[in-house]
Amino acid sequence: MKNKEVTEVIYENTTCLSVKDKEVYKENKKLFKCYIKKNNLDNILKIKDIKLLLKLCVRKLENKKKYVKRLYDEFTLIDYFGFTKVFLQVYEILELAGDIPHIIRGSSGACLLCYLLAITDIDPIKESICLSRFMHKERQSIPDIDIDFPHNLRDDIYLKVFNKWKDKVARISNHIMYKEKSAIRQAIREEGYNKMVRRDFNLEDIFSDRKQIERVKKRSYELLNNFRCYSLHCGGIIIFPNKVPDNLVLKDFDIKDGETGKQIWMNKKQVEDADMIKIDLLSNRGISQLLDISKQKMIDYDKTDLNVYKVFEDGLNLGLTQAESRGMRKILMTLKPKNINELAIALALIRPAACCHYQKSAFLRDYSTFNNKDSRSKYIIFDDDATIFIKNTLNCNESIADNIRRAFSKNKFKEKTHFKRLLYRQFKEKKKVDKIYEQLEQLRYYSFCKSHAYSYANMVYCLAYHKHYNPKKFWVATLNNCNSSYRKWVHFREAKKVGIKITLGKKPWYFVNNELRSDKSI
Repeated sequence: MKNKEVTEVIYENTTCLSVKDKEVYKENKKLFKCYIKKNNLDNILKIKDIKLLLKLCVRKLENKKKYVKRLYDEFTLIDYFGFTKVFLQVYEILELAGDIPHIIRGSSGACLLCYLLAITDIDPIKESICLSRFMHKERQSIPDIDIDFPHNLRDDIYLKVFNKWKDKVARISNHIMYKEKSAIRQAIREEGYNKMVRRDFNLEDIFSDRKQIERVKKRSYELLNNFRCYSLHCGGIIIFPNKVPDNLVLKDFDIKDGETGKQIWMNKKQVEDADMIKIDLLSNRGISQLLDISKQKMIDYDKTDLNVYKVFEDGLNLGLTQAESRGMRKILMTLKPKNINELAIALALIRPAACCHYQKSAFLRDYSTFNNKDSRSKYIIFDDDATIFIKNTLNCNESIADNIRRAFSKNKFKEKTHFKRLLYRQFKEKKKVDKIYEQLEQLRYYSFCKSHAYSYANMVYCLAYHKHYNPKKFWVATLNNCNSSYRKWVHFREAKKVGIKITLGKKPWYFVNNELRSDKSI
């Protein structure tokens, strides 16, 4: 994968990048050089790209061996695979974003460099997040760095990105495939029926000729799982070294205020197979909600406030984006989180993979006994837990373990079968092998990696902080930004409970003298 032209591409596509903080760079460089000399290692700082990444760091490296070693290991992988461009592109996008807040989703919180560059606010050493979930020696694909922005400002980010890189940047597509219902509807149309097809249609009500009905059934079977159409991906962009190739362009898409950008026909799998760097610029209503209440950075909140954790313990989760469901309420009241780690566990527990085989119920029932690591290790709540579980089961390194985890999450039959053979060599007993295999099969369903859960846990904590200390601002922001599974009146009722006088109108709402006001009539 290593590209000889990668350095040229980096400097062609980025503005003049210099030392971000001279004092930080001086101290980090000193620590790094001492570690290299003491351990008789190759001086990786001689590599131009690596030195540039160290220059851009805005946070000081902890003067502890495990921190410096982790960063050295990360730099070694980045240089080996030629990943520098990934970090520089994300860094520049966040520079363009300026004061617009963001959080990450996905595994980039496992990367110490991302923390030092302020791409993330998660210290992976402090939170015991293993690097292998983000990148390792056996993983050939380019690591993703996915970023959430406020939902009402995300298009502004797109405008800045498309204006900066102009004809070099494009959004990718989704490939929509025919499913059972869409396939049979298409077959009906191809048979010459052009009227509206009702949701609960019956083929016998549409066609009286048995031959036509059989042709429709046969054709729908042929269409099943075949390509149907393109749609715009929710946030994935590619920044090309030169102009977006004409043969990749599908069409222009609307960004904002009449501004347009290019959309290419490639989907995320094709982009990954072509070794292209995909960055997802996504949106999150929780950040919009928080920004409406306060400009304070999420990392600056006191995460030890017991009054805030009492909000979760009492099940007062209405209005907390990403944690508002009835299922989350039950988990929070049972778990009674007292720190960000426990809150992250609660957010991960609601995901389908963690719920499989009654694991969620068993975990919550046993949680009070988790004073030792052995009790906790039998549960796979985060993706990372699966990697550690496989590593300990096979006595292998994290790279091999994470590749097996990925094989289960993507349901790769060949790799899973090989893993089963390895289990039989280790245990012999079919019952034990089947139990381990079945437990890992849950990874096919959606789950959170640890850094993703921590990122969202920090946001949810900040929202709960304001729900407790600034309830009126909180509910105005909630009414303006949240899409809830509850009926609209539920949030209005909660706003009324904290002393807000409700009036007729439409959002955006604002708050004057304890009264909810709007410039839009119903």
